Amino acid sequence: KQWYQRRVRAVGSGFIRNFQSLHPIFELLSYGSMHRYAGSVLAANEFSNLTLTCSAEEYCMYTEGEEYLNSTFPGADQHKGENFGILTGYGGLLVILCHVVYSLIRIPRLR
Repeated sequence: KQWYQRRVRAVGSGFIRNFQSLHPIFELLSYGSMHRYAGSVLAANEFSNLTLTCSAEEYCMYTEGEEYLNSTFPGADQHKGENFGILTGYGGLLVILCHVVYSLIRIPRLR
């Protein structure tokens, strides 16, 4: 079960397949996945203003980080704040959801 969950997270974040190449149903489902927004924020943070260098023997598909971002995470650099806000909302929602569920099943507070 664990290997399956890791693969779903990797595909859902956009690192293995970009969102434009996914089936339209999966592309719509990815908007509800926090992995999409986390992967986009991490990629934008890592590849913004990055210059990639290669030796003469190596083939470079990308020479600048923006080229990679535009091909795999289009608009990630412009939407960093928005995606981070969505992740913060997910975190807050999870805290509230845990509080409600713990109250419903009457788990005492840990002190």
